[in-house]
Amino acid sequence: MPRDGETNPLSGKPLPQPLGHEFSGIILDVSKKVTQVKKGDHVVVDASLGCHDTHRWPNSKLSHCDSKPCGACRKGIYNCCEYNGFTGLGVVGGAFAESCCW
Repeated sequence: MPRDGETNPLSGKPLPQPLGHEFSGIILDVSKKVTQVKKGDHVVVDASLGCHDTHRWPNSKLSHCDSKPCGACRKGIYNCCEYNGFTGLGVVGGAFAESCCW
């Protein structure tokens, strides 16, 4: 967890951030590029994040993971990522936020 004024090494996001890593919700809107969910769908969020997610944060200190992910992510074992983090626990804001964009 980054300290005040620091950023998370995975996302590059600074504090403060809303906590909460276990949550569900209803899709309010989607872009035209989104094909797996639609407006009104009920969803559960997978809170774990790893180096396979760095494409979401182009300014991440771990941007090298896009071209060379850790061994666990290469095997699809994302919960064992060397850079594992959780939504709402320092990587990005979590469930106590009014809304989130995924």
